[in-house]
Amino acid sequence: MLSELMTASFGKSFLKKIKKFISGDLKSLLIKLGVDDIILVDGTEIDLSYSCADNFDCKGKGRPHADGTPPRPGLKLHIAFSLVKQSFVYEEITEAVGSERDSVLVDRFKKSLIICDRGYVDEELEQRINESGILYLIRGKLSTAATIDKAFGDDGKTIPEFKGKRVNKLPSHTCADLNVTFDSGHKSRVIVRYNVNCSDDDKRSILRTNIPRNRLGAKQIYLLYRLRWAIELFNKANKRSNCLKSINSANENIILSFILLSLAVSVIKTFTGLKCIIGNGLEWISMLKLHKQNECFETLFKALLYRKLSTVYQVFKELLDDMALLCQRTKPSNRDAVKLKDLPTLVWQIINQPNPSAKIA
Repeated sequence: MLSELMTASFGKSFLKKIKKFISGDLKSLLIKLGVDDIILVDGTEIDLSYSCADNFDCKGKGRPHADGTPPRPGLKLHIAFSLVKQSFVYEEITEAVGSERDSVLVDRFKKSLIICDRGYVDEELEQRINESGILYLIRGKLSTAATIDKAFGDDGKTIPEFKGKRVNKLPSHTCADLNVTFDSGHKSRVIVRYNVNCSDDDKRSILRTNIPRNRLGAKQIYLLYRLRWAIELFNKANKRSNCLKSINSANENIILSFILLSLAVSVIKTFTGLKCIIGNGLEWISMLKLHKQNECFETLFKALLYRKLSTVYQVFKELLDDMALLCQRTKPSNRDAVKLKDLPTLVWQIINQPNPSAKIA
């Protein structure tokens, strides 16, 4: 059902129109990377009722709640989110402790960059992604054990004293762009960054990628990984506004149907937002605001159920006008600007960051 809806909503002609109206900075980023799309992969947990644990093979529970209440049995919704379409292009449902790595389908995406957390990719899968010809950017472990073959600083010059050292033995304040070889013989590009402005847990970052240096430098790739905030917002919007935070049923079929219907609503809302962008010549609208407009969308969904197509079309036109007014992006707060949580600002920063490694072979 979701595949049919996605095909109907995002046909080839519509995608061509989307690409004409996407932000100039995003276009420039795609050109720099040499890809058609950036795919963000992440998972979000959905709380279920305690009694439903008896209906699933897995007895595992989700994470403890911030308010101190015990964790509930849960499902995990794995989403592949397209930055161009501003919607998911693939979804998979597993139990809360299901394997994340089984949810990254290399053959599904062509001429794309995949960005995901370390839980989704191990060394073997990283090799398969690399062999498929697509680009990847993965968060690595701080304890990464690999031998440095070559190291570059932020100025693009080599750091000869790092050659032969292990990545996990570098000083904690190191910022470097590395060519490394793992014990298995697998080679990769590793970005090591230290950011004093982050919290203690996030000050040090290890990123693994196959993006060539002549396309993006180390600082640009560090910022590029922060694009994952877009899928965090998407999952947040689905939980808060499309009823995916928790499901109060113990019946497996009802639970799965509820999730599918919620995602179908998400597709319709996103399609409406993109039509609004195209119709009004906008570069960006706030997708978080868009998904919150349940009262506005209520009229459309009722028309789809009970009215003729001519009425549905008229309701849809009026809805587009409302979205253009209600979902305009506002200036980001100082906090979001500093933390680069505003998507247009972040993309601009990536594009305008100098790359001293551009001429390095």
